[in-house]
Amino acid sequence: MPLTTYTAGEVLTASSLNANFSFAASAGALKYLTGGSFTSVAAVNLAANTFTATYRNYLININLTTAVDNNGLNWRGRTSGTDNSNASYSFALGGRRYSDGNATTGGNGTSQTAGRLSFMTSGNSNSITAVFFAPQLTARTSYVTNATGRGVSDPDAALQGGGFFDNTTSFDALSFYPATGTITGTYEVYGYAIS
Repeated sequence: MPLTTYTAGEVLTASSLNANFSFAASAGALKYLTGGSFTSVAAVNLAANTFTATYRNYLININLTTAVDNNGLNWRGRTSGTDNSNASYSFALGGRRYSDGNATTGGNGTSQTAGRLSFMTSGNSNSITAVFFAPQLTARTSYVTNATGRGVSDPDAALQGGGFFDNTTSFDALSFYPATGTITGTYEVYGYAIS
C-alpha cells in the first residue's frame, strides 16, 4: 500500500495511520530472516528456501570467534539442501595490512568449486559482511564481501572483494565453511526489501 498523504482539514483515521506506519517500516528496509550461533562446526548450512522471490538481494553477517589460522572461509550455493560444487565459482580478495598499510591478498581463483568470503586469522575475531545479488534467480549469482582477517601467509588485514557463480543455477540457500578445520561464531541473514 502506498503512503497516504493528508491535507489540512482532512480526518486522520487509525487504519490509514497504521497503514502509513507499516509502509514506512517496510520500505527499503532490511528484514531479518534467520540467524544463530554455531560451535566447532565444519560448515553452516542455511535452511532451504532462505532465498525466495520476496527479496532480490541478501546481506549476511558472520562473526567468527574461533577459526583455523591462514585458512579460507568459503561459500557454496545450495538448492533443496544440497551444495553446488561445480567448478563455476570465481573470486578475488585483497586489502591492506593493519601493521603497515601495505597491500595484501586474501586469494583469488577462477573455475573453483567454492567462492571465498574471507581469509581467516586465529588471533582475532573474523568479521564478515557479504551481499549476495539475486541468488534465487536463474542467472549468474554475484557477491561482494568485506572482512577482517589476514593476507595469505601475511599479517592480519582488512579484506575486500567479491566474485560470482558463473552459471544459471537458482539457489534457495548457501553454506559457508572453512577450507580446513572448524569454526565457532554467529551469523545473521537479512533480505533487502523490494520497494
